[in-house]
Amino acid sequence: VVMSDTFASSTTDQWYQRRVRVAEETLLSSASGLLNFSNLDVKTAVENKYINRDTKAKTVHSTLANHFLAVPDLTERKIEELPYQLEQAGKFDKLKQQLVDLRVFERLYRPEHKFDLYRYWRHIEKNTAHRSDESYKTALARGSFPAGMIVSHLLYNLAVFMEDMTKYGAAEEIYNKAIEFYEKASQKLEVAKVHVSLGTMCSNLGRAEEAEKMLKRAEYILSLIHISEPTRLL
Repeated sequence: VVMSDTFASSTTDQWYQRRVRVAEETLLSSASGLLNFSNLDVKTAVENKYINRDTKAKTVHSTLANHFLAVPDLTERKIEELPYQLEQAGKFDKLKQQLVDLRVFERLYRPEHKFDLYRYWRHIEKNTAHRSDESYKTALARGSFPAGMIVSHLLYNLAVFMEDMTKYGAAEEIYNKAIEFYEKASQKLEVAKVHVSLGTMCSNLGRAEEAEKMLKRAEYILSLIHISEPTRLL
């Protein structure tokens, strides 16, 4: 693509263009609309030629990030590309702004993107003063949730994420928020599930008395809906 764009429009150059297009079909592959090099040597050669310096690579990633920032809708492509391009460009403040958007968190906290989400936050915390727990607590404190979002599920997933990030204080606070929302919706099974998760976290932290209290509470709730063995909810 880069090579073909360098040719003029003369007859001879058009012949070269056709040859380049044939080469492109051999060297490039397409998956879900994304072009990539099918040959690792060619990919390496192009990277060395055009983005061989760290500063230049960051400029390229920054340009791509700006492109996706201009996309108005939260498409799957934007979810995949924008955080990655911001990370690679070293724009960690903007990356943090994207991740604290609860719609973005909900979309990234899925099996296919979840480990990227953890990596993004670790890089943010390593390179800035931003902290994931304080950032999300601030976002939740606004009390504004996007339309159509199941808030209780979001809170539960966010609490698990906080626990995995070893932000135990935030995890406990958000677990309790999730319990409030599940109770308002009379979702007893989900209330029990959160108590089990919270009790397990307390147990792992050596807080045996609190863990026992949480697990007994889960057991009691489950008895009301005729389910035993609360640990099966994990």
